[in-house]
Amino acid sequence: MDLDLVDMIEAIRPRAVMVVKVNGRIFYAHIEDNPSAKALTEKLNSAGVTVDMRDCGFGKVGSLPWELPRNGKRIAARPGDLVLCEDGGLALYYDGADADCTRLARLGKETKEEILAALGEGDVSVTLYLEWSE
Repeated sequence: MDLDLVDMIEAIRPRAVMVVKVNGRIFYAHIEDNPSAKALTEKLNSAGVTVDMRDCGFGKVGSLPWELPRNGKRIAARPGDLVLCEDGGLALYYDGADADCTRLARLGKETKEEILAALGEGDVSVTLYLEWSE
């Protein structure tokens, strides 16, 4: 196959973008390239999921309705990181912390303050789903 044709096909291939909806606010997230993130994308491809989350001091954490493969390692999580915790839970960081986890996705260019404002205080429901773009 001609290299230019391969580049053109790759350029128009639809790509999944994760949408994170919290308290009426929409964030777009870049999906990581690892087995855990791919498994989450497969689950979200058929339907979105809403996760009830509670505050844990550095972010919000909650339980997914299904298990994902874990391939955690020590990372420096930053505000906007969506991660799979060692125990299989889901965390959305609004602050930085070192953790043994797997990064699933990263919010766009939102600041810590913007993420905190959207998440609010106390418990929150976070909805994840996919949109497709070219």
